[in-house]
Amino acid sequence: MNNDNNSIEAPVKASGEYFLELDSIRFLAFLLIFIHHTNDVSIPLVSDIQRIGWIGVDIFLCLSAFLLTRLLNLELKIHGKLSIGKFYVRRILRIWPLYFVYITFILAATNIFGTAEINYTRFATLATFTDNIATALYGFNPILATGHLWTISYEEQFYLLLPFFVLLAVRLETYWSRRLVLVIVISIGLMTRKLLMTSNVSFQPAAWVLPITHFESVIAGILLAMNYRKLFGKKSLFVILSITSFIVLWLFPDPEIDDLHVLISYPIVAIFSFSLIALVVTQTPGQSLLLRVIRYLGKISYGLYVFHVLCLTLAYHFNPFRNIFFDSLIALIACILFAALSFEIFEKKFLKLKQRYGTLTGRTLI
Repeated sequence: MNNDNNSIEAPVKASGEYFLELDSIRFLAFLLIFIHHTNDVSIPLVSDIQRIGWIGVDIFLCLSAFLLTRLLNLELKIHGKLSIGKFYVRRILRIWPLYFVYITFILAATNIFGTAEINYTRFATLATFTDNIATALYGFNPILATGHLWTISYEEQFYLLLPFFVLLAVRLETYWSRRLVLVIVISIGLMTRKLLMTSNVSFQPAAWVLPITHFESVIAGILLAMNYRKLFGKKSLFVILSITSFIVLWLFPDPEIDDLHVLISYPIVAIFSFSLIALVVTQTPGQSLLLRVIRYLGKISYGLYVFHVLCLTLAYHFNPFRNIFFDSLIALIACILFAALSFEIFEKKFLKLKQRYGTLTGRTLI
């Protein structure tokens, strides 16, 4: 991003059906984050994308919230209950293998090649999925190529609570009771974020990395999943909302500035993410070769996200072209190769194992 994350969820419409184009959205989200993390290339359009590329994290968050909430809701409707234990096992099998291999590799490389003192405390926060909390208190992780992994901690905390949110939403019988809970949750988040502005904790990155202060896109994804059937036939609305919100984000000041405009920019990016995903899931997917390639890149987006900072770091260190643009392009190509190999050779084994803990028929691999 998370960072994102992302992790990848099977883009399921219903039992056996996929939201194919959501894989394209995953790659778009990753590409925005990748460009955001590149060094300044001083190319007008690219520089603008670099400035707002942080929105890729929110797209990932909204997407994950939508898919997981929809599938948990479907499980509840079919079986009348949620198998929360199996949900956690599926999340562990999807996230943990590559994540722990990666941070173990970084630890080994730091021991072998590092010249600076190893920060074992921050390795511990990575291993316990509390690095976003450490980031809020002490800044982004200083260990090589791990500063983006706070998003994994964020998402693990989100996964821990999501089944209970779904159960609560379903058991609240009236529309107004659900709205009241939503207002309470949002109010608590906004007040917490406002309190950060007057506390001794650095407002950024604290407001960015904590679920309690960076929540709008997750809530947007949950609401999207709960109201999915009401979205059809509203293409024009989602086109207008996505374009308008993107333009506002493009023109808006950078949210890393410690200012009240953060209270506005996060809801705007949530509206953009909601509208973009709603637009995609209500459309018939295209079948061109280019789209199939982009969808595949979306399927491996978890690996792309995990590896991309390391690839950029290595590319800039060796500086083969002595040109930021071409060195960044080399990093992107290397990242795609690493992610594809990881997905095909390593991650797929755990995806197959994960199917044993499924609760729905067909290709509902959550």
